[in-house]
Amino acid sequence: TYCDIMALYSNLGFSKGRATMTDRLFLEILKTAINGEDFSYSGILSREETEEILKTAELHRVFPLVFDKVYGNCPYDEREKENLKKRAKLMILQQSLREEGFLKLYTELLRKGLKPVVVKGIVCRYLYPNPEFRASSDEDLLVDAEDMELYDKILNELGLRKQENGKENPYEFSYFSDDGL
Repeated sequence: TYCDIMALYSNLGFSKGRATMTDRLFLEILKTAINGEDFSYSGILSREETEEILKTAELHRVFPLVFDKVYGNCPYDEREKENLKKRAKLMILQQSLREEGFLKLYTELLRKGLKPVVVKGIVCRYLYPNPEFRASSDEDLLVDAEDMELYDKILNELGLRKQENGKENPYEFSYFSDDGL
């Protein structure tokens, strides 16, 4: 999405004039993935370019999106490509399980009469042609401050633990479970 591209643009050093050719290539690959287009590149990516692109993709949690586009131009042998493909599939499976867990949690909150608003992550992921290819480490809910004690009680009942709030925003809280939700 536009926000993802702009965040990456800044993180890769474009705003400070430090972006490398590989950074530019990474963004071009990501753009084609986000827009559901084919990636065309004259020639074969070098091993160094591919490693840097995939490292950046993993850092920004878009490895399956990017790998899907570079697979045909990847300079690796078939065994290496298969290992990368397995890694991408594992990331997609992990994201699907996190999403399923979140949807169960959200359904339970609704069943208990609460009305949280889902923001960012899971909603924005569906702007991609392959939403399951875009991983997120968490999901965000906007809730009424007056209901916070009730949310805390229900989330604890559901097995989630509140993380100590070391954030600047005193109204932002994180909850985790042992199963990775």
